[in-house]
Amino acid sequence: MTLADRLTPATRRWIALGAWVVATALVVVAFRAIGWHRTVDALRRASVPWLVLAALANVSILALWSWQSLVFLPDDCRVSFARMFEVTALTTTATNTAPAFLGQAAGVGLLAERGGVGV
Repeated sequence: MTLADRLTPATRRWIALGAWVVATALVVVAFRAIGWHRTVDALRRASVPWLVLAALANVSILALWSWQSLVFLPDDCRVSFARMFEVTALTTTATNTAPAFLGQAAGVGLLAERGGVGV
């Protein structure tokens, strides 16, 4: 049983709401620090095709990393690509936001909990 399975639906909603409030507050603080006018001006001057291409390139990195992780798993481990993509995306988020090596440790934990590897 995973941690997510042990949480009640009400607790999950409160956690999601709390995360949304924190994320919104961080976006507001970032916009205030940069300045709304500069942000709007930069968005107006941005090239939509280049932004789409950049987003696709980022997703392709995650997809290739997920595929590579599946290739390196032992033969007796079966993890779907969608599940590995989820683990990879969350690992990348943790690696980019947490102190050194904590993101990689979180990735190992996620692979065990969500992927069922090593359990």
